[in-house]
Amino acid sequence: MFHLAAALGPNADAQALFRVNVGGTENVLRAAATAGVGRVVFTSSVAVYGEAAPEGADEDTPPNPSGPYGESKVRAEALCLRYMAEHGLPVVILRPCFVYGPGDPYFLPTAISILRGGWFPVVDGGRLPVDLVHVEDVANAHLLAATAPQAAGRAYNITDGRRRTLRELLELGARALGVRVRLVSVPRFLVRPGAVVLRALGELLRVPGRELLTPENLRAMCAPHHFRIARARQELGYEPARQLEEVLEELLPEFAA
Repeated sequence: MFHLAAALGPNADAQALFRVNVGGTENVLRAAATAGVGRVVFTSSVAVYGEAAPEGADEDTPPNPSGPYGESKVRAEALCLRYMAEHGLPVVILRPCFVYGPGDPYFLPTAISILRGGWFPVVDGGRLPVDLVHVEDVANAHLLAATAPQAAGRAYNITDGRRRTLRELLELGARALGVRVRLVSVPRFLVRPGAVVLRALGELLRVPGRELLTPENLRAMCAPHHFRIARARQELGYEPARQLEEVLEELLPEFAA
């Protein structure tokens, strides 16, 4: 059984996140245990590590979520391990990073909106990494997790295995779209007051993506989002097959119309 359902996105409130991501997961686990399901593959998130995680965090890095979404996934993971210990229900936990691909409702539409706006603030010049993964690689990781004998009770980071900075990603997208974007570097100490000023300026100028100019989002740029996938490679046989540089042009027609 694969459990991927979750509340997420910029408009999800904390109550909905915990009701769906924690309560809903317990409902799935209870039903699976009652039905004698052979294995549950649960889709968690690298958000469990939070903004304090070091670059190259692996699955042994202690969870330390920075917001309600990450906290909801930490609690859901704990439920998975509890049902395995108390009910003998084999569970595998996958932690994807930013997922993109056909039908993407979040990452690519938001990135394209930002790039077409012509400018966007990046903390410290956008020098920190942001990991991505194509949806086909995520699907493949789920199939591998469903069958790998040693995977039960284990958690696995799932990325495309590449390290790219936020600046590199935005510049890659701008080239693919044929647009110019000015990346405004914001010093770390100005993140909180700077977010208020930049949001007001974005509203005044009606800049696409202005809803992302929050202290929380700018603060997230102060942390590296790069994760090791050695465990998934070794124990699941996982190997990313899709890289952004190779698939971006074929994806753009769906989102850039």
